[in-house]
Amino acid sequence: MKKNKILNFRKPKNSQFFHYMFNLIKNNQKNLLATMPKSGTWYCQYFFWSLNKILKNKAFNILDYNFKKNEVGNIVDVKRKIFIGHATCPGYEFEDDDLYKEKWDELKFWHNGFDWVNKEIDTNYCPQRNPNSRIVYIYRDPLSQIFSSYNYAKNHTDKYQRECSKQKLIDFYINLSAVNSYIKQYHTFCFMKKLYPKNIKLIKYKDLIENPSKFFLEICNFYKILNTNDENQEYIDLAIKSSSIENLKLLEKKNGYSLANDGTRSTHIQGTKFNSYKEFLTKNDIEKIEKEFNRFSYSLKNF
Repeated sequence: MKKNKILNFRKPKNSQFFHYMFNLIKNNQKNLLATMPKSGTWYCQYFFWSLNKILKNKAFNILDYNFKKNEVGNIVDVKRKIFIGHATCPGYEFEDDDLYKEKWDELKFWHNGFDWVNKEIDTNYCPQRNPNSRIVYIYRDPLSQIFSSYNYAKNHTDKYQRECSKQKLIDFYINLSAVNSYIKQYHTFCFMKKLYPKNIKLIKYKDLIENPSKFFLEICNFYKILNTNDENQEYIDLAIKSSSIENLKLLEKKNGYSLANDGTRSTHIQGTKFNSYKEFLTKNDIEKIEKEFNRFSYSLKNF
């Protein structure tokens, strides 16, 4: 067999070559589930971890399981590996035709958690290079996402985040650049979705929470983990029950620390009270935030 120096593999003869290349491409699917901070990251990790256990044993009970430290993490293997965490859209950095690229470059994340996944993955996750990449992005209404981050930072182990949360709320939104951080991540997926619609799927956190059965099945189908049928729907529903808020809180209590273990809170799950930003933001505050989104032709009405 001849050796191809560019791809660095030995080239089979005749029809074997096409079979080889088909399998090479087929097996190169990369799955990323990117999330906005405070938008269901841990929920997704525990859902897919539970799904993997339930596919092997329908009677699996998460509350009876003896967890090892850091057993549930950012890489979950459910027939295919899924990388779950905060990221900008892979490949956006190579796109120079975006009219907003210069403005985007000027934006800064208020902390380094928004794109840490990008430092861990390679270009095989970029749809320009790998047509088999599959990227799901879960994002949240910006006003509630930032309000949730503001409250969560008050008890964070990171001193910088605790100090940031001492600012007035509107200063946290605008002066700290929490709004710009949101736009800097969100924009990459919106832009890339237009270029690679078959590779990228955007899902609102609110929709996922209100109808997890529908949207988790869509995600599994998108990743080619499970097809849409009644038996697979049963597996999905069992995994949703396993990773419910009630069960995750019981796990935190059992283990003696929060899911993220990054603060003094007993639970990582904040609840609906941290969505209630309306009583803390004035009409003038909302208008200031709206102007920031307008710079990129977005509006709070989009969410």
